[in-house]
Amino acid sequence: MTRTNRQTIVKILLLLLLSLPLLSIRSAYALQGYLYTGQYGQLHWNVSPGGTISYYINYRGTGWVPGDSEFIAVQNGFQAWEDDSGSYIDFTYMGTTDLGASLYWGVRDYYNILEWIYVSDATWLARTYFHYYVVSGLIIEEDTVFNDFYPWTTTGQTDRYDVQNAATHEAGHFLFLYDLTESGDEDQTMWWSIPSLPTPETKKRTLEWGDRAGVRYIYPNTYQVGGGTLGSESQDGDVAIGYINSGSVLDMVVAWADNPSGDNYAYHRTEWEGRVNSHN
Repeated sequence: MTRTNRQTIVKILLLLLLSLPLLSIRSAYALQGYLYTGQYGQLHWNVSPGGTISYYINYRGTGWVPGDSEFIAVQNGFQAWEDDSGSYIDFTYMGTTDLGASLYWGVRDYYNILEWIYVSDATWLARTYFHYYVVSGLIIEEDTVFNDFYPWTTTGQTDRYDVQNAATHEAGHFLFLYDLTESGDEDQTMWWSIPSLPTPETKKRTLEWGDRAGVRYIYPNTYQVGGGTLGSESQDGDVAIGYINSGSVLDMVVAWADNPSGDNYAYHRTEWEGRVNSHN
């Protein structure tokens, strides 16, 4: 990887999927189905429409699953985000590798690796790590660890945790969506915990309205429109861009989320040729 400038790089340990989590609850919170602003700000990949985020899976996989079905399940988890038509995000599976996940500050190889590691004294099921540039907020590497201390399945076997369920959640962290912890968000894929066994949870395999709104906010497919209309969608989240003043620069981005089970919240960012104002 060629570095075009010198910026401070930090390594962070950030997003968890826990089996028996104990987290504090944030107070000021408006239900919108996703969380993109948190402890580390709004980090993102330097990827444009047509670009892709590549990832590998360590060749050892997990001994809990026969054959290589865990590799397919992980790919399906990433594909759930890629399939959303309202976002341009794209992942590319590069195959298996003998490289391992980079788990320590300052140790990075610029490869995005997912790996099963046995950690017997941990209460977490899966964990995603980040390297990023402090100044720009650009992510340069992410690595996910699935805890091989816990039993895994790809077939719905009881007393085991579903690989695709966990992988879809962790892929959301790849996009830098934070865990959700507030009442009302329990059905979202980015909900912070999973139920206890024996029955494996599988509902996180697919995205919910808030998950789609989140990925569309960070990596939106855009629609150029004319007149006084900015977009026409009424469900989930969407983004529209238009020429608002006489300049040649697209001036406004409008994003909204429709919560089918409660109040609706609209979030928008306006930009007048480089000067940004945010509102919600």
